[in-house]
Amino acid sequence: MTDLRFYFLICCLLFLSGLVTGQFFSCADDVLDAIVKITAIVSSMVTICGVVLAYFSLNSWKAQYKYSKVDNLIDELEDSFWDLQKEIYGLYHAILMVSKYHDSAGVNESYEELKSKQDLAQNKYSAQKSIYKRLYYKLNRHANDQTIEVIKPKYIERQATKLFQKAVGTYKTPGDSGQKLNEGYDHLTKLDKYVNDGFTQLRKKLSKLAQDH
Repeated sequence: MTDLRFYFLICCLLFLSGLVTGQFFSCADDVLDAIVKITAIVSSMVTICGVVLAYFSLNSWKAQYKYSKVDNLIDELEDSFWDLQKEIYGLYHAILMVSKYHDSAGVNESYEELKSKQDLAQNKYSAQKSIYKRLYYKLNRHANDQTIEVIKPKYIERQATKLFQKAVGTYKTPGDSGQKLNEGYDHLTKLDKYVNDGFTQLRKKLSKLAQDH
């Protein structure tokens, strides 16, 4: 789109320079006078073209600068996700231990210790979730709401909640725990893959937008 506007402007300038040159030729007293006037016209056109090129170069630089800044924010958010993923796994494992011990041994001092570890894991998960959400909205402000669904905090939170629910029920039914553990780890693996692919798609999408501008 920018290239079309640029070429249209250049064509208009050339057309106008042709009109002005024709007027000077018709009014010139002699050839030398016409040459001097044409030289002045060409000089003016070169100056104008220089200004136009500088304008479009500035716009292009601004677009590249903005994309570079957004790319840094994406890196920051992606790093935050891997920190969040670690806390999701930590809470999942803590819930598994509490559920396993509760269903097999009931409530005692060891159970209370495991429950305390689960509470700590919950707090760490909540804190990292807040950090990720803050960085996401920071990115979203600069990316003009071009983000991908699978990296949104609400999507990740929904998937994490499903995982935690799986953990609670893993040891409820004797004989099914192995299969449910596999389902839980598969869920974690898919979440990692979907989010990683989401960041890749976002980079491609924003890079294309930067090139179009």
